[in-house]
Amino acid sequence: MCGRFYLEEFSHKDLNLDNKISVEYGERLPSNKALIMTYGESDTMKWGILYENKLIINARSESLFSKKMFLELIKSKRCVIPANWFYDWKNGVKYKISLKEDQIFYMAGIYGKYINKENKIENGFVIITASANKEMSEIHHRIPVMLNEEEKDIYLNPDSDIDAIKELLRAVQDGSLDIVEDSGSEQLSLF
Repeated sequence: MCGRFYLEEFSHKDLNLDNKISVEYGERLPSNKALIMTYGESDTMKWGILYENKLIINARSESLFSKKMFLELIKSKRCVIPANWFYDWKNGVKYKISLKEDQIFYMAGIYGKYINKENKIENGFVIITASANKEMSEIHHRIPVMLNEEEKDIYLNPDSDIDAIKELLRAVQDGSLDIVEDSGSEQLSLF
């Protein structure tokens, strides 16, 4: 699961972004606008796609090709969401999770148009998740699909074979995560 992530401002210079877009940095929550990258382009877009009056923020990699809602998006509307880390909770404790070897990573995503509650067309994205690797499973059973620079290019390329895309939709290798307790922050209760 991925319910919050963080992009530091200094990361901007490493991403080769379009200077015309205004990027909001820091902690990003569902329904916030966040930076996304598509093949050769970058933009900001709302995190979440409204479906049957619910905001969908994550999509399971295992069901992308079998659910009608996601099938066309994974084929032609792939995006990545750059981040320095994401957050997850266990027993009310907030953890900051990043890659040991890379300062920035790219979460695999899909994007599309939907009709919002004001009956207007809006663009949104969802983050693709996979079954957690060993270290992440200590906190949660799901993990965002985290891609490096080379994998990002394969994922975004519209000419990439769909089997190559499917192979990328998995958890990172065991031992590659840096997991740190983020003191001073508690998970908000929804009830």
